[in-house]
Amino acid sequence: MNITIGTAIVEKMRFPMSDKTHVTDLLQAAKLLADADQNVMLSYLICMAILEARQIPKERTAKAA
Repeated sequence: MNITIGTAIVEKMRFPMSDKTHVTDLLQAAKLLADADQNVMLSYLICMAILEARQIPKERTAKAA
């Protein structure tokens, strides 16, 4: 394992992630897999999900109304 990757993992373990960050991290990992498979449509859908997950809840409610 690369030292920088190992250090980043240890740093993330030290500072607990918020749920929102955790969701976007999972979505970004899924996007990397979709990109590796050259699945353009899935990659696009994941990008849209990442944008939604990053929005502030107030923005989401205002947008829905």
